[in-house]
Amino acid sequence: MSKAEFRRWRLAVFSVAAAAAALTAAGAVTPALAATGPSMTANHGSVNIAVPGPNHSLRFYWAVNGTSTWHAETVAGGGTTFSAPSMTVNGNSVNISAVGAGSRLKFYWAVNGTFTWNPETVAGPGSVQ
Repeated sequence: MSKAEFRRWRLAVFSVAAAAAALTAAGAVTPALAATGPSMTANHGSVNIAVPGPNHSLRFYWAVNGTSTWHAETVAGGGTTFSAPSMTVNGNSVNISAVGAGSRLKFYWAVNGTFTWNPETVAGPGSVQ
């Protein structure tokens, strides 16, 4: 990793920590929800974070590396998410999985640059704990 890449990575990590602290202080993420753990990944010059939101919703945050402007999106509304999410980038898409209502395995994906999250059920009721 070059010095420039390391500096961008370090700035992204500090930006994520600052954003998490600000969200917690603002009440957007309660300590109980934060304890379930967010998922974070690098995405073509940006940082992506997925975290359980209020009322068992699923939230997504992203920022371009080196900036302090965070964008918030609701991936899935209240009553949909009952575990910490797992996230990865696949080509030009972001993929998130989590336990959904009725112990289903849920999968959400969005193409980079769009705000449309596509939900899919991977495994039906009672399939995951």
